[in-house]
Amino acid sequence: MPVLSSSLQNFEIDQLEAIAALWGLGSFGNSRSAILLELELEIPQADKFNLQYERLPEPAQQALLALKANNGRILWSTFSQLYGEIRPLGIKQRELEQPWSFPQSVSERLWYMGCLGRDFLRIDDDLQEMAYLPDEIIPLLPSP
Repeated sequence: MPVLSSSLQNFEIDQLEAIAALWGLGSFGNSRSAILLELELEIPQADKFNLQYERLPEPAQQALLALKANNGRILWSTFSQLYGEIRPLGIKQRELEQPWSFPQSVSERLWYMGCLGRDFLRIDDDLQEMAYLPDEIIPLLPSP
């Protein structure tokens, strides 16, 4: 699976700031690289991750465990059918709707925690759109 830094690269700065706030991190003065570095260091810390995991609603915990049980990845089409879509919001819409505070699906909740990756991955010599757990998160989850 891709590492956390790869999955976080897909986010814009406002999204990274929201993720950092959810993890209890401070302000970084619009420095994208500083936010990325701090998230890469903080999210994989077992005690912090476990605290966030325990706060998740049961369906979100089950989604993470389902990913872990499937080698850290599930076809995006299947995952989104089970756990919902991530709304494609522009910066102004995100500012108004604050999807990190008011997620409309399990997928969106995990996305804005930085725990869910979505990308095209090579599977058996074919590129497929996958939901995945970054490598650093897989060992932090309890066994399904």
